[in-house]
Amino acid sequence: MKKILPLIILVFFATSIFAQFHQGKIKQKHYLQVIPYQEIKGWIVVPVTINGKSYNFILDTGAPLVLSDKLFNELNLQVISQINPSDIAGERKKMRLILLPEIDLQGITFLNTQGAVFNEDFYWAEWSECLGIDGLIGSNMLRHSVVQFDEQNKQIIIADHIKKLSLQTNEYQKIKLAIKGNNPFVPVILQKGMQTSVRNVLFDTGDANAFFTLSLGESGSGVDIITENEGFFGIGAHRIFRKQKHALLNIPELVVNKMRFNDVIATTTHARESRIGAKLLQYGKITLDYKKKRFYFEPFDNINTSKPVENPWSINIIFQNDKFLVGIIWDNTLESQINIGDEVLSINGIDIQFMSYCEWCMLEIPENDKRIYELKDINTGAIKTVEIERMQLIKE
Repeated sequence: MKKILPLIILVFFATSIFAQFHQGKIKQKHYLQVIPYQEIKGWIVVPVTINGKSYNFILDTGAPLVLSDKLFNELNLQVISQINPSDIAGERKKMRLILLPEIDLQGITFLNTQGAVFNEDFYWAEWSECLGIDGLIGSNMLRHSVVQFDEQNKQIIIADHIKKLSLQTNEYQKIKLAIKGNNPFVPVILQKGMQTSVRNVLFDTGDANAFFTLSLGESGSGVDIITENEGFFGIGAHRIFRKQKHALLNIPELVVNKMRFNDVIATTTHARESRIGAKLLQYGKITLDYKKKRFYFEPFDNINTSKPVENPWSINIIFQNDKFLVGIIWDNTLESQINIGDEVLSINGIDIQFMSYCEWCMLEIPENDKRIYELKDINTGAIKTVEIERMQLIKE
């Protein structure tokens, strides 16, 4: 069974907005903690304790500490200031900043940590309540630690020093890590024949269902353009969609710490940074040494690095004004049958027109190479049925 939703994007603010989040410390001077986690729809979810009560938080290396509006009210916290961040659509909306006196992550205690609160009208409020998520553990909390992700054993190890972990520390596995606004950036190589480019990209475990996303501002050599079009793709943090240019790309070779991935399908974003997402965790044990600025990658045995991403479907769906709409059309041959903004009524006979965003996120259907969409034409109101296939990779 596969979920229908192509991507859910948790946080898409500029990372520089949260560069000021340096307040807070860890109570223990020496620590080594093994933290089991559960995976919910691709996100790393860990239990934390606040005021003696247990909550579920996503560990997100691409974000700061963030609380849900519901938890903020429950804890009766004071707002210390506000910021006005822009999201990937370029829209701005005020966001509250707080100090959380104490939060315990399985024996590691964080004191007086600066964080943000998601607005009540942000779509994340409905989504997080559906999945039972109360907030995010972010990189501003991890910036003094060494953090290891072991996807095979579903555990995270957090320590105060790299020597407390058992690592294969030869040069094959170790590269330099850049820290920008508390967040970890790792160099990757994009290669197409003799064309090579090196990019510093955000390692973002909050980008749960993505392998690689390329910023339009950083596009260039080392990639093939499969198709490009204007439309509504992804979701901005403030629920506002803006029609923008997007591209679907093939990267013939993507190299992460000498590990080569072939035929990587990537989409573009209007965020300032490119990102490598949580799907990288499926290929090896990853360690971030925030203190010494080192990135370690220990590949798992018997892994296949060819085509780590499935070919996307020919259209992408957005959720706006309680309706599911065609947001972008990747396959230009469909433009005579489908319009951007057509309402999606059903997929493979599954009625979705009255579903909530949460129900949509949880929806699963049997996997196949074709889907039948029932659509309501935005211009005429006519009901039509269209067969949708996955995009085919065409190399230059």
